[in-house]
Amino acid sequence: MKRIGVIGCGLRADGYLQELKSGMGKEWELAALADPKPLAIETYLKIYGHPGLRVFADGPEMLKAMPEELDAVIIASPNAQHLEALLPALERNLIVMLEKPVATTVEDCRSMWDAYVKAGYPPLAVGFVLRYTAFYRKAKEIIDSGAIGQVMSIEAAELLGPPLTSVFTRGWRRKNGVAGSFLLEKCSHDMDILNCLAGAPAVSVSSFGKRTVFVPKPEAAMHCRDCRWQENCRYSAGNIAPYLMNTPRRDELGALIPQHEDLCVFNSDKDVPDHQVVNVAYENGVLAAFTLCMDQPVNARTLRVNGSEGQICGDIGREELYVTYHRRSIGEELPVERVPLLHDNSSHHGGDSVLVDQLKAMLRGEDVAPLAGLREGVEACMVALGAERSLAEGRIVEVERLS
Repeated sequence: MKRIGVIGCGLRADGYLQELKSGMGKEWELAALADPKPLAIETYLKIYGHPGLRVFADGPEMLKAMPEELDAVIIASPNAQHLEALLPALERNLIVMLEKPVATTVEDCRSMWDAYVKAGYPPLAVGFVLRYTAFYRKAKEIIDSGAIGQVMSIEAAELLGPPLTSVFTRGWRRKNGVAGSFLLEKCSHDMDILNCLAGAPAVSVSSFGKRTVFVPKPEAAMHCRDCRWQENCRYSAGNIAPYLMNTPRRDELGALIPQHEDLCVFNSDKDVPDHQVVNVAYENGVLAAFTLCMDQPVNARTLRVNGSEGQICGDIGREELYVTYHRRSIGEELPVERVPLLHDNSSHHGGDSVLVDQLKAMLRGEDVAPLAGLREGVEACMVALGAERSLAEGRIVEVERLS
């Protein structure tokens, strides 16, 4: 039976454990938890506790205390702490599920990669769950089939509705020093998807970002409870709370669900822009444009892939893609193919269960290659970090490359 340790007892690790539930006690068991927050440990013990389950304050402590007692780890601690847990896990040749973004600096990315190579490339999957959704897998399949010819450009966007906008303007992710940049924390997924669909290494990147909506408002108070506008503000603590609590397991996970204090989204001490654009040039000539924008009516991820023989477009929330081809004769109706997408309704548009199926295969010792491993995790971070450098320096920058 494979023994699993969890480093970072939050919502994301819980998502993995829920998908692993069917094999718990049969093929694998939860052997250890690590988190500095007593409330997080207490919540996990209520859900997953059993005799023999060990508890630690952090990942390095866990791995030092259990050098031979673990077969795998799920690393879902805060982004800047991934390296300190990953290095000893690699030294012990453990199976690793590493949450995204894999790191917050170029230096940490390089340290991870060097250690991974030195360890002999042990089984490791990165939590780029979008790669596992029917939406992006089908888009990649259509591109690889040659149906739309040579890919010329890719247009993608992530739009944040009020709940996620609140997370990034008043929650802990509002500070770059804690979470890494807005683009890195929220959209390393999307940088990975661009890399995947482009099918070649990224060469250069440019970015612009601004904060024009969530700027200080002298007429608003620092906290919603003191603000005369709270009844009519969609971001007041009272109005936003029902969205933030919207989870199927709210009764069990209440202590872990972000209950952001009523800090004003306009007057908070945030570092993040509220909209940003990124342009990426790839080695094979593909050009990609990505837009990130807060304060939209709904959360959405949209995609358009422009090829020499056709075009793919869609919105992941609508569970379908459209492929449009050139007319073959005068007067012919424009050929448009609707591609319906099916999944099992697990989280992230069905991606969670597919991703964890790969983790299960790794735990069983099957010779499988995850759709996104450490190389893909690092390369996505390199694009996002390059975009942030471009934003800071006001110029096009070269994307850092692995050897």
